[in-house]
Order: sequence, then C-alpha cells, then structure tokens
Amino acid sequence: MQEDVQHLEALKDIRHMMKRSSKFLSLSGLSGIVAGVWALIGAHIAHLWIKDYYSLYNQSGHANDAFHRFKSSLLILSAGELAAAFVSAFYFT
Repeated sequence: MQEDVQHLEALKDIRHMMKRSSKFLSLSGLSGIVAGVWALIGAHIAHLWIKDYYSLYNQSGHANDAFHRFKSSLLILSAGELAAAFVSAFYFT
C-alpha cells in the first residue's frame, strides 16, 4: 500500500512539472531565421549609407551636421531592425 502511495505522489510530481514546463514560451525557429534576414537587410543598408557618407567625407570630420544626421539615421535604422525582429518573433511565435 505504501508503494502505491509513492507511485501516485511521483505521478503528481511529474504532472506538476509538465504543467510548469508547458507554460514556458519558446521562440520558433522561423522567427530566428526572419530576425537574421532583417539583420542582413539592415547591414546591407547600413553598408550603403556608410559607403556614401565616407565617399563625401571632408576635412571637417565629425563636427559637421552631416555626421550628426548620418549618426541619427543609423540609430533609426537599428531601432527599425529591432522593432521588425520583435514583430516577426511575435508573429511567428
């Protein structure tokens, strides 16, 4: 009889662990792939912008307004990439 109670307790513990683990949210593999695609697209755009900026680079260096606009546009691009990755992860999960 004691052995039966132990088996029932073990089954209850297993059921409890399974309920806890099913509440865990995992990202799908497709969401990781899409986030990587967004990163590649953003890197390509940033590469084009950096190449254009440094082809027009002058002696004033980092103090001019063009640099500040360039820096702001890269920050906006990275924020857009992050937002697109989050939206994609949410959609595919």
